[in-house]
Amino acid sequence: MIHNDKTTGRVIQSSMAEFSRGRLVILRQKGPRDYAQRLAIAERARSLLGTNYDLFSFNCEHAATWAQTGKAESPQLQAAIVLGLLLFGLALASSKG
Repeated sequence: MIHNDKTTGRVIQSSMAEFSRGRLVILRQKGPRDYAQRLAIAERARSLLGTNYDLFSFNCEHAATWAQTGKAESPQLQAAIVLGLLLFGLALASSKG
């Protein structure tokens, strides 16, 4: 399992037992059936080893989508930023009112 590690703040490789620490792990997306695509995903994941965690530019979602698709994205972060800007705009508008 290649993942962002809270303790080190970097992407590391762990066994599934180390990663889960006895908790249930749910896979949200099936990988491709094509062997070449699976190899490409594994290579992209390995290329991230040692990369530093950053909430805004390289969080867990960025790492997972990069490995899966080759494009680092975080839809949750994007939604949180949009919501924050919307709330800021509403607060600003109501203070002028």
